[in-house]
Amino acid sequence: MKLLFLSLLLANVLIFVWTRWFDAPPAPPPASRVAAPTLMLASELPPVASNSVADFAEGAAADPLVAADAVDQSDMITGPAGVGGPAPEGTTPGIDDPIGIADSTKDSQEATAGEETLRVADVADVPAPLACLSLGPFRNQSDAENATARLQTEGLAPRQRSAEGVVGGGYWVHLPPYPTRADARRAVAEINENGVPDAYIVRTGEDINAIALGLLTELDRAERLATEVRSIGFDAQIAERILTDTVFWVDVDVDDPTLIDPGSFQLSSRRGARLRLESCPGPDEVPLD
Repeated sequence: MKLLFLSLLLANVLIFVWTRWFDAPPAPPPASRVAAPTLMLASELPPVASNSVADFAEGAAADPLVAADAVDQSDMITGPAGVGGPAPEGTTPGIDDPIGIADSTKDSQEATAGEETLRVADVADVPAPLACLSLGPFRNQSDAENATARLQTEGLAPRQRSAEGVVGGGYWVHLPPYPTRADARRAVAEINENGVPDAYIVRTGEDINAIALGLLTELDRAERLATEVRSIGFDAQIAERILTDTVFWVDVDVDDPTLIDPGSFQLSSRRGARLRLESCPGPDEVPLD
């Protein structure tokens, strides 16, 4: 029994010695170290020169996950109409065509071209505006009626009206009013005896008892007559006179004013003012009944 105890004791000592100095356990494998991302405060961030998605994606290229996320966002932003679609071919996402500017510009140009074409077509269909012209002045209403009938045969719609107008005038050679009618008669008799037969006495108006020697249309003729009367001792004077009376006009609307020649309506057999064309008057015109 003692021997068995000693044997067991020796075996335990040998096992302890072996495991302590000869049977050393293998060294554990080195632990793998994973670099954790470094945290940075917002105030420590450097200034950003551009806030575009492309710049953000380029700056995040060191982190594949961040770069991929930036590219996905760029595709979403620059798609058609700015929502959910890919960027058009030939453009840089977020730079060349942000939110579909190229497509909207093309549509705007096409719409503008369509409006210009429609506007030109509309202008071509609009007739030229008519101009209202007045032909006259006619001294007699019958002459205005003849002109009206002639214009109607040419497909026009003339309208007659009356107005106060100049019917004559010129240079009036005369002697100033005398105090009495008897004095004026004696002067007329003397003038007639000296070769001026057309002298007569003015019987009404502010020039009553004046002596009219003639109404001439040309100034040089009026001056010759005044010189002749002065040579026999009378103080002949020259005054410009304008005679007014009721005249008649024919108003007509035309698109081409050259279609009407006033000279072709002039009646050479009758004395009167020369016919002319002028713009129609305003609402004060007096139409004929």
